[in-house]
Amino acid sequence: MKVTNHQIAYVERLRKQSLFDCILCISIGIASIVLGIALGKGVFPIVGILLTVVLGIFVYGKKEEEYLDYYKKNFISAVIKECVPDATFEPEKGFPKVFINGTELVMAGNRFHSEDRVHGTYKQVPFERCDVRIEEKVRSKNGSYTITYLEGYWIVFPSNKPFTADLQIIRRGYKHAKSKKGIFTRKEE
Repeated sequence: MKVTNHQIAYVERLRKQSLFDCILCISIGIASIVLGIALGKGVFPIVGILLTVVLGIFVYGKKEEEYLDYYKKNFISAVIKECVPDATFEPEKGFPKVFINGTELVMAGNRFHSEDRVHGTYKQVPFERCDVRIEEKVRSKNGSYTITYLEGYWIVFPSNKPFTADLQIIRRGYKHAKSKKGIFTRKEE
């Protein structure tokens, strides 16, 4: 599936419109706050902030979503098909939280998001991959903060050799693996 000049022009228009809407929303918000301060009226900044949020959600958010959706379905999909002809790209799907938590390889967190599912066969090896984000939102009397346990992609594929352990490939300094025993952890039998 080749990307056409028409598709390139259309996605570029969507991108520019999305950027314009973002700048417009921010400008209206700043102008309302400055106007409120200049007039000495406390209500203008509040109205400006509310107007910015509403415009951001309904104007900018809608265009940004349309742009990303079109880009993924037409451009990312084309690149994936070129690299792995029998692959299927489903941007709105991902791994279920139960599946990731069931591996017991990473801390569970209380926020989970997965999308951009790609599955197929590459050189006769079936695979499945998704983007995954796992976070822990922590609230205390001093405020709240978020710990990101994982933000990246998760790949599943069968091995042609039997393993008696799970394989974890993690970067140096990663602190959120469930097991601190190293790369290999023995399976309990």
